[in-house]
Amino acid sequence: MTNGLETLERDVLERLRRQYESRGYKFLAEPDRADIPKFLEGYIPDAIAIGTDEKVIIEVKSTEQSASQSATVRFLASEVPKHKGWRFDLVVADTGTKAGDLSSEPDVQQLRAELKKITSLAESGDHKVALVLAWALLEALTRRLILNRQIGEPKRYLPRTIIETLVSEGLAEDEIGDQLLKLADTRNRLVHGFTRLDVDKKDVDFLVQFIRTLMEGVN
Repeated sequence: MTNGLETLERDVLERLRRQYESRGYKFLAEPDRADIPKFLEGYIPDAIAIGTDEKVIIEVKSTEQSASQSATVRFLASEVPKHKGWRFDLVVADTGTKAGDLSSEPDVQQLRAELKKITSLAESGDHKVALVLAWALLEALTRRLILNRQIGEPKRYLPRTIIETLVSEGLAEDEIGDQLLKLADTRNRLVHGFTRLDVDKKDVDFLVQFIRTLMEGVN
C-alpha cells in the first residue's frame, strides 16, 4: 500500500474510532489475535468494535473497485453474519461521504421522485438505465432504514452487503434475496462496461415493486 493510501486508511479508522466510541463501543484498530473470534482465526481485520450487545468486524478499502474485487470482503460478508452477536461493516474510504454525514442523503420526497423517474424509464424501454438507477435508490433506502433501526452507519454499501442486511433484518425473504443477488450481478456488469447485456423489463419491475414495499418502512 502506498503512503497516501496508508494515510487515508488511518484517517478513516480515526474517524470510525470517534463514531463508535461516542456510541459506547470499545474500538480496537489492528486488534491483537486474542481479540479476534475463532471463526476468523488467521485473519486480522482493520478494526473491531465491541459493544454491549454486539461486536463488529470492520474492513476498510480504499476504493469501491478494490472492495468489489476483494475475496476477503466477500468472505467476511458471508461468514460474519452467521455468528450470533457479530456484524460485518465494510467502509470504502474514497466515497467522499463521511459516515454520519447525512447532508447529501435524499429525503423521502426525493426518493419517491426518483422512483417515479425510474418507473418512467422502464415504461419507455430504457431498462438498463432503469436497473442501475433503481439499485442506487435501493442503496439509499437501505441506508435510511439502517439509520432508522440504529443498526449501522450511513455509508456506501456493496450490493451483496445491501442484500445480506435486508435479509438479516427481515426486510426481504431469502427467495427475494436470491433474486436481488442476480440483479446485483447484472448491475455490476453494466456499470463496469458490459453494456451489451440484455435487461428484461420484468426484472426492473420486480426491483421497483420491492423498493415500493421498502418505502412503506421509511419515515
